[in-house]
Amino acid sequence: MDSALTHSLLVARPTKLSRFVVFSVGGHLAVLVAAILYARFTATPKVDLDTKPINASLVRLGKPRDPKLLPRKEQAQPPPKEVAATGSYTHL
Repeated sequence: MDSALTHSLLVARPTKLSRFVVFSVGGHLAVLVAAILYARFTATPKVDLDTKPINASLVRLGKPRDPKLLPRKEQAQPPPKEVAATGSYTHL
């Protein structure tokens, strides 16, 4: 009767796939827990937002730049002067 039970399809027994799924889920959980613990123990201190800011001022160093090289604002041409016409014109 022993051999009949080992070959019966009605008896539930673990398959290779179910063992693989169990080990896979366990392995993934172990990696996830390890990553969380690593992140928690190696975390840097949080930024303190209550500290005073550093006041800095800009300082020009070096010699002044050649004025020909500085950017210039383009100025519009003045409108042409109107010339008063004297005399008569002949039309052809």
